Amino acid sequence: MAKGEHMTIKILFIAPYNGLKELVNGMKGNFPNLDIDVLVGDLDEGARFARQTYEQYDLIISRGGTAQFIKQSVPIPVVEVKVSGYDVLKVLTLAEGYPGRTAIVGFSNISEGARTIAALLDLDIKTVEINSSAEVETTLKDLQKEGIKSVIGDTVTIETAKKTGLNGILITSGSEAVSESFQEAIHINELLNRLKEEIQQYKKLLIHEKNAYMLFDSKGNVIEQNQASEQLSEKLGREFEQLKQYALESIQSNNTLSKIVMNNGNAFEVFSSPFKDDLCWIRVTDTISGEQDNQGIRVEDITDRMEMIGSSSKIQTVHEQIKATASHTAPILLIGEKGVGKLTAAKEIHRHSPLFHLPFATILCDAIPSKEWKTKMESILSSNHFGTCYLTNLESLSTDSLKGLLQVLKNRKTGPRILSGIDPDKYELLNQESTTKELLTELAAYAIELPSLKDRTEDIESWAHYLISYHNTEFGGQIVGFRESALSLLKEFDWPGNIDQLNAAIEQLIVETNGYHIEVETTEKVIQNLRDHSKQNVHFPLKGTLEEIEKEIIKAVLKEENYNKSKTASRLGINRSTLWRKLQS
Repeated sequence: MAKGEHMTIKILFIAPYNGLKELVNGMKGNFPNLDIDVLVGDLDEGARFARQTYEQYDLIISRGGTAQFIKQSVPIPVVEVKVSGYDVLKVLTLAEGYPGRTAIVGFSNISEGARTIAALLDLDIKTVEINSSAEVETTLKDLQKEGIKSVIGDTVTIETAKKTGLNGILITSGSEAVSESFQEAIHINELLNRLKEEIQQYKKLLIHEKNAYMLFDSKGNVIEQNQASEQLSEKLGREFEQLKQYALESIQSNNTLSKIVMNNGNAFEVFSSPFKDDLCWIRVTDTISGEQDNQGIRVEDITDRMEMIGSSSKIQTVHEQIKATASHTAPILLIGEKGVGKLTAAKEIHRHSPLFHLPFATILCDAIPSKEWKTKMESILSSNHFGTCYLTNLESLSTDSLKGLLQVLKNRKTGPRILSGIDPDKYELLNQESTTKELLTELAAYAIELPSLKDRTEDIESWAHYLISYHNTEFGGQIVGFRESALSLLKEFDWPGNIDQLNAAIEQLIVETNGYHIEVETTEKVIQNLRDHSKQNVHFPLKGTLEEIEKEIIKAVLKEENYNKSKTASRLGINRSTLWRKLQS
């Protein structure tokens, strides 16, 4: 718009009485930049007109109680025609010619000014303030009983007065009050246009911002958002709905909140800050991807209880130790053979800890590139994004890396609670050297030893049934249990790979089982394969259909991977569901 030009303002003027409509129509020519439509409607009727048509206009102008009703009904600005002192003087002068006592009855925007002027003029006029149109009739009847003959007020008062036999004197608005309302409408529209321009500038700034920004209302609706937030729903999936809850919490508590939302191993930091008029800004930062890659780091939000199955005295001792040590933040070392459930124990400690509201991070120490190992460990172990960091695969680290870890632990001032898992043999070895023994001291304010499966054979049956239920749920299986002799074979095997190996065996048994029960013959075959397991090259004849050859290859790789389906699927470049389907076909 060129300088000097003025934008036309679309205005709906709702007049409570016909005389005001005529006055406005006569004044339109004095305001060429105002495009004014005038309707006549009082209170509820006026509010209904406003609700039906407000989207066509920039502003609405009305008067008295009708203006108050409209303000509650529409989301656009409503300008009120003020009842001026001149308007009140005119009607009070007119009322002097009426016989008997007179009262003023109206909403506060009518009654307050009239009461003040009547008092200044020392007039014997009673003033009654009403809050709704429903009060008018009762009020007038009570005044009538007091000897009041005439009432001054707005349209609703005058209409009701006619029904009750009282004289009604309408407070009309003059051209000065109407002109003032037009000037106020022009001023408000200018302010709104400036605000819209500022909002557009802010939107341009936010549109390329990498963090997601959203403005929520008190019903959880997104009012505004930038491009990053539009992409965020795909990243967060179902967790996106949590943002609405955080916004409502901020609005209700009127506090700025900071939370962590988890999805697919990624952590998102959420800041929710109350705005005005029941609104809340949400900012979402990708805390992991934004600061470091995920190599060697697996982040989870621990919400459910971790399963440490069994009723043996050894595993019950572990449960008691977890509960006893979880409530503080001192480092804990979990000692146990591969596959005994050290990670599960670590997650259960985190679940009971005071830092449970923050994410749980598993650090695969040997998966972090050596050239950035120390720098990344310093960053992770000093980060307040995590509640607990579980260090695993310490056995695979070089002596230099172990010394570097010791230095990092000694130098850090803040950060998550540290849990670590280690093999018993490696633990004994590290305890023999002064530097690494010092590292173990840093990692083990407390130590918890996890028993191997062969030391708690009474738990094998519970584990086996739990694993059947788990795999039925994951893959739609129909297995209901074991034949007794098959279960006995599981109990007799020593399970050098512990729970992990038992899990892989149960998966294989389910694949090999066609009925509802796992038979002894199938169990004998799987256990024999475990005994015979070796990493030798496998040769098989190229006979049969492509589907049959493919199935033989899958079985061969499955055997090489000790019947671990996750590793097999990863090696073959397919997902576990596809692997399951191909084995069942």
